[in-house]
Amino acid sequence: MDQSLFAAIVGCGMVGLVLFTFAEKFVPMFPSSAFLIFVGVAVAADPTDAWLFWLSTTAGSTLGAVAMYSLGRFVDAQRIRRSFSASADTHFCR
Repeated sequence: MDQSLFAAIVGCGMVGLVLFTFAEKFVPMFPSSAFLIFVGVAVAADPTDAWLFWLSTTAGSTLGAVAMYSLGRFVDAQRIRRSFSASADTHFCR
């Protein structure tokens, strides 16, 4: 992960972490484990904020998962199949 991107996210504070982990559910830019390593490095600098980092990343991830579930729940199944049928044919074996 680019350190300048990480610095920008952490520079936005806990709201930046919530927004980033929320957005990561929709557009997986990189593995979540890589992001959590960088968050761990930030927590190591100031361990008193560890629970805030944990709460922020958990809240963002949970909100993102609920949003994705809601999208899948309320969008017609045929529309989802049409949207992903072309990419499924090229990425998965039949």
